Amino acid sequence: MKHGKVGPDELERENPEPDSTIERRNVLKSGLATTVVFAGGAVISAISCLQRVFSSSDDTSESS
Repeated sequence: MKHGKVGPDELERENPEPDSTIERRNVLKSGLATTVVFAGGAVISAISCLQRVFSSSDDTSESS
């Protein structure tokens, strides 16, 4: 086994198919859409919790 510099002719391409870039883009788009859905849900959940906290503090001050 030789441990020298490897020339560009000796390297193998990882993805020789040209369609792999299109597939990769589609997978990345679906991953981005999933991330946006989860982030949107987290924001809505946080807003809902904040509304509950502030509305419950208003209710307790009126009953005192």
